[in-house]
Amino acid sequence: MPLVVGGSLALATLTLVSGLHTNSLPGTFAEAETFVEEISTATDAARREGNSDELHTITRTARLAATARGASVLEVASQSDADAIRQSVFEVADAAERVAAGTAERSSLDAAMLGFLRNVGHLQDDLIQTDAVAFSRLRETTLTLVGVLVLGAAIAAGAMHYSDRAWELSRSKERAVAELVEEKNRELGELVRRDLLTGLLNRSALLAELSMPRSWVHDGSVVGVAYVDLDRFKVANDALGHHVGDALLVEVAQRMRRVWPEPERIARLGGDEFGLFMVAPTESSVTAAVERLVETFSEPISVEGFVLDVPASVGLAIGPEDGASAEVLLRHADLAMFAAKHAGGRTAFRFSDELDQAAADRSATESGLRIAVAHDEFRLVFQPIVRVADGSVVGVEALLRWDHPELGTLPPAEFIAVAEESGLISPIGEWVIEEALYQLGEWHRDGLDLAVAVNLSPRQLQLPGLAGWIRGLAARQGVRLESLIIEITESATLDVAGPLLDELAELRNLGVRIALDDFGMGYSSLGRFHQLPIDLVKIDRSFLAAISDTVTPSRSDTAVMEAAILLAHSHGLPIIAEGVETESERQLVERLGCDFAQGFFFARPMTASALATLLDREMRAA
Repeated sequence: MPLVVGGSLALATLTLVSGLHTNSLPGTFAEAETFVEEISTATDAARREGNSDELHTITRTARLAATARGASVLEVASQSDADAIRQSVFEVADAAERVAAGTAERSSLDAAMLGFLRNVGHLQDDLIQTDAVAFSRLRETTLTLVGVLVLGAAIAAGAMHYSDRAWELSRSKERAVAELVEEKNRELGELVRRDLLTGLLNRSALLAELSMPRSWVHDGSVVGVAYVDLDRFKVANDALGHHVGDALLVEVAQRMRRVWPEPERIARLGGDEFGLFMVAPTESSVTAAVERLVETFSEPISVEGFVLDVPASVGLAIGPEDGASAEVLLRHADLAMFAAKHAGGRTAFRFSDELDQAAADRSATESGLRIAVAHDEFRLVFQPIVRVADGSVVGVEALLRWDHPELGTLPPAEFIAVAEESGLISPIGEWVIEEALYQLGEWHRDGLDLAVAVNLSPRQLQLPGLAGWIRGLAARQGVRLESLIIEITESATLDVAGPLLDELAELRNLGVRIALDDFGMGYSSLGRFHQLPIDLVKIDRSFLAAISDTVTPSRSDTAVMEAAILLAHSHGLPIIAEGVETESERQLVERLGCDFAQGFFFARPMTASALATLLDREMRAA
């Protein structure tokens, strides 16, 4: 089999073979990478000096070394993943020969070389992340080492005999080989810049594109960077499988290519996030392109027999106004995307200084929360829930407070969103349940027959073994689980419907009551309302606020609230009205048929000891 090797580099590697001390191909490859450069430098020096005798001596030595060590090289190949490695060695040699002859595409050599590298110990992720210069040297060493292994195997089998003349390559031949290697390196370098699934650029390649000097710096043009995050990709990927998720990402990539003005400047940044880059004469050209991008995501996507609604949140940064470097523009576009997602998704936001400050505030809040979890800076307060008919206290809602060392007492609205995003909601939520059950046990031991309601997020409800953990806590505190109410929001029943509903059903089987919080905010489907495993419904404060803001409420003003109450009662579910603040609002919720209520009119949130005093006073008055 003819060999395709690289001049003096091949001689250097052949010389290396005579001194191998390893007994595996990965070791052989590592030694090659270390010593080829040193020996190649020596032969290049001899060539520059025109010392043909020395070059001839190196050639003879290399040939004799290969002949002597050929059997050892073959033995090494047979010891280390024998079939796969030997096969990949000859595939590279065959591909190189066919490409040189013009009978095969260069991509076949690229694929064969990557297969060989994986077999000798290089990880796919490492190859993808290697920079272009290092990758070029890796490719050159690969071709040379393959040549050595094929030659050694052939000599050991007695199938080849080379004369001195066969080793002496002319300068023109060396130049031709060098040009071929350089061309392969360019092509392989392009492969390393690509996302393997979608064929888009990867993150490092996009940053490299952005970092290159551009005419927009000088001629008044602008550069637009869009950061795209798919709003409901995780739902589709988890529910339908990763093969559908992969197909969806490929289709998304195709859609973006069709609408983005510069389709070769689109990158997959990771997961379901993408970055897009364009140079334009005006900012309006960029914003128009982003508007088309958002619009294309509003259309359903058909993949693998499924029709999926996968909208996107898009963040936009325009340089030089929003940043002058690649990293800054991409980070600012990411911040804008984050704001778009928190605004409900399906839209695009442009970066502003306010978003930058908001990001800094979120970072400070997250850092503070981590300290708070470690230093026990949280506490619970309790707001009474009363029976509307007689005003007696029947239970309490446990509400979280953060005693911040600098900012004072903070309500959940100030930090709960950051806790959700950072994952800190899990340890915080566990503390809330533990503390609430402990206090409930204390009240029961004092003879106070109360129920306590605790809010849980969708993330908490997905924790493995949640029901069993709560049962164990209740048993240790001597609490009946019928006295515990878990509150969930309407939106939570849509986010992870299947697993969440199963967990709720298990909790109910233990005796825990489930309350649907913020009912009427527009998320629930009336057709599936009866399928929810719930025991109570809490009417959102916004209904009362809308009616209270009207001087003389009309029938239509109260119609929506009446409909919500009627729906719940038709399913046998008691109603708790939230946020009752005035006597007129108390009269309204009584007239509309609400069973229970809570709000400032009855009592503000208070400590456990203050609640005990209130209840004691109520009992004496009775």
